[in-house]
Amino acid sequence: MSWNRLVALLAVLLSCWALADFVCLSPEGAPFPAGLQVDDHAQWADGDFGRALYCSGSDADTVVIPDHDAIQFGTGDFTIAVWLCPDTLATAKKGEYRRLLSKDRWPADFWTVDIYDDGRVMLAMADADKHSATTTSAPAIKEKVWQALVISVDRANCKTSTYVNGELISERSFPAAFTGSLDVAGRPLSISTFRKYAGLVADLRLSKSLWDAAQCQEFYTMNKNRYQSNAYHLRPRQQRVYSPPLPSGDQQRMWDTTQLFQAPATYAVADEPFNTMANDPVRPLLYDGLSYEGKPTRVFAWYGAPANASADRPVPAMVLVHGGGGTAFRKWVKLWNDRGYAAIAMDTCGHLPIPLDSDSKPWPKHAFSGPAGWGDYGNMDKPIGDHWAYHAVAAVVLGHSLIRSFPEVDASRIGVTGISWGGYLTCIVAGVDDRFRFAAPVYGCGFLGEGSAWLGRMRGMGTEKAMRLSTLWDPSQYLVYARMPMLFCNGTNDNFFWPPAWMKSTSITKGPVNRYYKPRMPHGHAPSGDPKEITAFADAVLKGAQPLPNFTVFSHDNRRIQAQVASPTDIASAEIIYTATNSGEWKSRQWLSIPIAITKDNAAGVEGVNGTNGTDGTKGTDGTAVVVGSIRLDVTAPADAIAAYLAVTDSRGFFVSSPVIFWLE
Repeated sequence: MSWNRLVALLAVLLSCWALADFVCLSPEGAPFPAGLQVDDHAQWADGDFGRALYCSGSDADTVVIPDHDAIQFGTGDFTIAVWLCPDTLATAKKGEYRRLLSKDRWPADFWTVDIYDDGRVMLAMADADKHSATTTSAPAIKEKVWQALVISVDRANCKTSTYVNGELISERSFPAAFTGSLDVAGRPLSISTFRKYAGLVADLRLSKSLWDAAQCQEFYTMNKNRYQSNAYHLRPRQQRVYSPPLPSGDQQRMWDTTQLFQAPATYAVADEPFNTMANDPVRPLLYDGLSYEGKPTRVFAWYGAPANASADRPVPAMVLVHGGGGTAFRKWVKLWNDRGYAAIAMDTCGHLPIPLDSDSKPWPKHAFSGPAGWGDYGNMDKPIGDHWAYHAVAAVVLGHSLIRSFPEVDASRIGVTGISWGGYLTCIVAGVDDRFRFAAPVYGCGFLGEGSAWLGRMRGMGTEKAMRLSTLWDPSQYLVYARMPMLFCNGTNDNFFWPPAWMKSTSITKGPVNRYYKPRMPHGHAPSGDPKEITAFADAVLKGAQPLPNFTVFSHDNRRIQAQVASPTDIASAEIIYTATNSGEWKSRQWLSIPIAITKDNAAGVEGVNGTNGTDGTKGTDGTAVVVGSIRLDVTAPADAIAAYLAVTDSRGFFVSSPVIFWLE
């Protein structure tokens, strides 16, 4: 090689390094710049290429790099370069993408790098002035091979150029109005977040300069020999959870129940079409919420009662709390009206349910809206009184105070149920509002910082803020104060609320507990999130009907499990349900069932608990004895089971389950 060519090559190599203001995930040496407190929760892989970051696509995987000057792009040109080897590009739905990189304060300013299932690369951006600039390349990224991806952004000429393995794949223009700052100051850089990227990542570089074609080519050629093999072995994962100690004392101190236990003022809804529905069987209304950012708020709700309800014949009632992506559902109120209950369903995110009776948004805000849902992941720097959970819980309790004030409602017979995020809120409410006769959270639970779909989001906040979030708003911090009967419902493969966290949540209340843990229960609003067992539970507690079967005794010695089940009707079947899958996400694990022989208990006159899961087997929740039959179960869990529980189905078709036992590594 000639001296001149060697000098030119060295110049290009040096320019690639010099122009990279931020370098991390180097295949050798320290993976991150010295002094950065990186939250690293993915795994590391070793191979012929050296070391690379491995992202499994799991909700628990992410790497969060704190904000600093080198990753603030400002208003100038910039370049993003990275080596990657995707395990898969496939997504749950055709035409979706997986997120590789993210620095965002959505819906304000942000930038993200996403890879579609067909290999297209999308750079989505919004500047500090909220001007958007999104460009998508031609298909180029492939599965299971190493590739050098470079995205150079020429802001002066409003152009994005995408290179793969040194070749220009596409050039795309973006709007000229995109001129504001892209610092996204105060927000971290995250690797593998929403619809998580799955595969290997190495040699990530961010430059506040525009790389030309030669530099993009050299980024590939100088390491192409290193990144030939995609074979690797994984190092053990660094586990980190955000689980504050459970509080002590007899009652929560976050909300002033003296205020919340007063019936709020109500208002007609002036917006169309609600202004013509004031006399409908299920009618819309607004009621006062708590102040938000110093301004008054109102909560939208649907309320209805059975036609025969009156002050002379008051009926029991239900408070209905919707989940994520939902709103106050009129048809849910009507469903409970048809079951003989008055019901109120409120919107906990400041929305109006338009279009009516639809699961489709936009669900616009109104003039007195409070904070938007869901969760408080971006709210830790705000006053507690402006957090979403603070307002959402208050909205539920105030809705309860309101429905109690109606003459056609029996205030001594009211229950609450919520689905998903509504189940999360129901768990908190159970520890705040002791006027409820029972609570039935569906899916939602506590200990989200130990095992849930939000672990990645929490890790993206950093340890300090994640711990603060858990201390303030994890349902575990309030379930310890719950004393009313509770029916916890969930599915074994729920995507959001995972088995260990759910089981732990069911075990910390001070009142009787029933469990409904259904194999592969789908996640959704009613009917999925409204199993018939909730109606049976409500009928037992609020109307004195026959209770659900009830695990009155449960014990295990290693893998031998013994239980006693009380029931007002015959038990039709019993089973042990278990999983032997000890890897991957809980949502993907296989659960199996083995029938169990039923032994009739000689003590046929044993007294059970009316609609609850008490262990003394003596009194119902209304203080009356309930004479039931009893069966005994004795089974040994399979040797390879890593989690198992018992379940019975009675002659009415009602399903209940025992606590879940774990034999995890």
